[in-house]
Amino acid sequence: MRLLALVPSIYDKNPSQRYRIEQWEPHLRTLGVEITYRPFDDEALNAVIYQPGQTAKKVDLILRALARRARGMREVRGF
Repeated sequence: MRLLALVPSIYDKNPSQRYRIEQWEPHLRTLGVEITYRPFDDEALNAVIYQPGQTAKKVDLILRALARRARGMREVRGF
């Protein structure tokens, strides 16, 4: 079984995501479940999102992330 995980953050960066999904991946893999992660943010957005200022850069990176997520929605049927 293939599972598409639409997650907020890149792998191993979000405690909530690690607790709810990532920690179960090894066990699920033994049961035949393959998880593909599609995070909303990327390295660039993750580096600036919680820093003060840089509003224009944040807006640009968030718009790029929204476009990436919209393009990625075409993948859903394969999972």
